[in-house]
Amino acid sequence: TAVFALTFANRVLPPSEMDTDEQAAEWFKKRIKEFQEVIVRALVESGVPQDKAREVPVIPTGYHKSTRQMLNPRELYDRPDWFNPFWQSCADHMQENALIPLLASQKHRVKVVKGKTSSEQAEEYVQQQQELEKKEKELKEKARHVELEMEKMHQQIAEEKKLEEKHRMEEQKKMAEERKKQEEEIERARKKREEEDKQRKRRESEIKEQ
Repeated sequence: TAVFALTFANRVLPPSEMDTDEQAAEWFKKRIKEFQEVIVRALVESGVPQDKAREVPVIPTGYHKSTRQMLNPRELYDRPDWFNPFWQSCADHMQENALIPLLASQKHRVKVVKGKTSSEQAEEYVQQQQELEKKEKELKEKARHVELEMEKMHQQIAEEKKLEEKHRMEEQKKMAEERKKQEEEIERARKKREEEDKQRKRRESEIKEQ
């Protein structure tokens, strides 16, 4: 009994011209199938019957850095998490006396419950992982919600500042126009006084001449 883990499957990248996730997933599955055929041929050449060789699970594995497209570092193009199928395949293809040491090696990640078989413990572990991933997703959604609210608040503050600046500029423009209007009125009054003074002096001069 064996399980083949295709490590570094995270580096099996679809061509850049793939437009959709569905296309990328189909391409990825095809590449994994090609790897599986190579493994089957190697097993057959080593003496394993072909029908038995094809029963051996081939599971893609590999961690990558989280991105906006793939938040889970264990996500691959054809599955949200490679660890659960890999663990389940190991549990399904191992005898209990072999599965127990595997559980023991993962004791820092597996909660072992007395009175349960190792297969049940493995299944429970998978459920625990799914719950943790669910909680992680909920926390990320909450964090994203908070981030969006913060962005909205910052945008609102920026809009308010922009509006205040607009009002301030309008007030300054209005004050400048009023000041200019007052200066023009003062200038007209000055010119009017000068004209009145000229007319008065002219009349006084005419009176003297008479």
